[in-house]
Amino acid sequence: MSQLRKSKEIWSGKDEEVGLGIAKGGAKKTMTDERATMLEEQGMLKQRADAMANADERAAEGAERKLKREDADMMRLRKKCVMLLGTARRRRRRRRRCCCRRRAPPTNTAPLPLSPVPAPVPVPARLWEESRQAKKELYGAHALQKLYRGHIGRKGAAKWAMRRAELDAMRALKLAASITVERVYRGRLGRYRAESRRIELAEFIASIRSEEAQEEEEQFWRTHPFARWGRDARQLWEKVRFGEAQNKGVPAQSKLG
Repeated sequence: MSQLRKSKEIWSGKDEEVGLGIAKGGAKKTMTDERATMLEEQGMLKQRADAMANADERAAEGAERKLKREDADMMRLRKKCVMLLGTARRRRRRRRRCCCRRRAPPTNTAPLPLSPVPAPVPVPARLWEESRQAKKELYGAHALQKLYRGHIGRKGAAKWAMRRAELDAMRALKLAASITVERVYRGRLGRYRAESRRIELAEFIASIRSEEAQEEEEQFWRTHPFARWGRDARQLWEKVRFGEAQNKGVPAQSKLG
């Protein structure tokens, strides 16, 4: 009866009317447990995808903030170097002016002998060299830090890409396995239902054929009275000869034996 009820609901067209919006009385489309489970899995998959997208977006924002911070630090260091270089230049100019003021031109003096000792390096030139060397060291340190950070970032990105590929592959494998299991189980249930349906149909057809055969036999005996009289005579003779055994449908010999 449950199979007949399901078949009646399927062939009634209620779900099609609800889907087309022409159903009466505010009828709603029935949803099976399997469809509800599939919709729930789709919702969970979309939720996981949104979470991954949110995490990627937050990581991109963090990388952008880090890049801006590094650029700001670089600009601050550049300004500091420029300020130090300008201070050294101003000091060098000031000292040059002081040296020019203190140095007086010689008057009627004999030329001094050449000294073998090398002339000392002026203070402004030394300061300029020190500032230039400090600037080079700063730029070199920044370049090394940039290279090392890039190397570490690339290694982390490669590890995360590999991990994410593994997670995606595992998720796809689990999804394919679950779909295969569901397909096999649904096929098994479908075969069981089809077998039970075939058995019911065969029993129904057999009962109809037996009824038709009984009706045809009754019709034959009604339309052939002489054959019916012969049958009744044989039954009466067998009843008299063998007793009640033949009336019950059991041979006398088997009953005695």
